[in-house]
Amino acid sequence: MTEVTLADLQASVQDRSAYSTLSDYFTLCEAFLGLVQNTQPTRIVSPSHHNYIFYQYDETYGHRITRPLNVDLFIESVSDCRMAFERFIAFLADLRQHQESAASRKGGKSYVESKEINKVVYIIDPKN
Repeated sequence: MTEVTLADLQASVQDRSAYSTLSDYFTLCEAFLGLVQNTQPTRIVSPSHHNYIFYQYDETYGHRITRPLNVDLFIESVSDCRMAFERFIAFLADLRQHQESAASRKGGKSYVESKEINKVVYIIDPKN
């Protein structure tokens, strides 16, 4: 995978036609997390809302700052995000097959109670 730049990510987000599957959204998410991992921007904790952070990029990116990110929902690690996304896709497959009973099946209830679904939706939504 070639190294993604902030400009690449901004162009990707603006191209709504590039997103037709959940995997497309995850690819964007993975690229963003990879950029954060590679560039290691400054992590700033909001002084008024301690569960929100911002990333400030270096001079290469004009010291731009991300939107606020809710640390209660944001998954910062590429590998953790990938595993959470895979569990989410597996749960959706169970939901498709078993419908309402998917949440009460073995593992389904604990997965729903873990609220990881909220984290996956938060991290793959490009509007967040």
